[in-house]
Amino acid sequence: VSYIGTLDYHKLHRDYLEMSNTINVPKIKFLICGDANDKIKIEEESKKYSKNKFKFLGYVKDIKKILEITNVFGYPLNKHHYGTGEQAILEAMYAKIPVVAFSNKVEKIIIKDKINGLLVKNSEEYKRVIEKLYYNKKKSDEIGLKAHKHILKNFSPIKCFSELEKVYQKLIKKKKRLRTFKTSLPIGKKNY
Repeated sequence: VSYIGTLDYHKLHRDYLEMSNTINVPKIKFLICGDANDKIKIEEESKKYSKNKFKFLGYVKDIKKILEITNVFGYPLNKHHYGTGEQAILEAMYAKIPVVAFSNKVEKIIIKDKINGLLVKNSEEYKRVIEKLYYNKKKSDEIGLKAHKHILKNFSPIKCFSELEKVYQKLIKKKKRLRTFKTSLPIGKKNY
């Protein structure tokens, strides 16, 4: 089970280590990639759990190597995380890896539950879903394949640039108006 992202509890679910530790799958490993201010704190905290379960890899430049050995992409973010695009989810889905994430606003936009990924509401459900994927390889592969197809259909460069072009065309057609802004910078001085 891999996690690729920011390692602090402003983004990551506070119970990430505890709920991951309770997952009952033989020889399970958690590959944790990322860096942040809390990385050392989280890595230290992991020592109170099974020593062999958590492997902290720090910042990984080539995540392809991680995704190639990943069976499940566990992405349990806290409810009030600051993410908006979740590139890590998109990359895992493209790699045909089933994503298990909490049912937060951004994740619900990307993942269609039980179709191209799995959305959970709490720690117990997170644990249960990952266990089910382990014991049902066919379902895991099916979700991964649907995730891949979803990314190809909805997030290809052509599709994304086409959608962006529509936004620009709509803006170009709007009536132009002059906008003036009050500034707190003294005029004539360079404050940069």
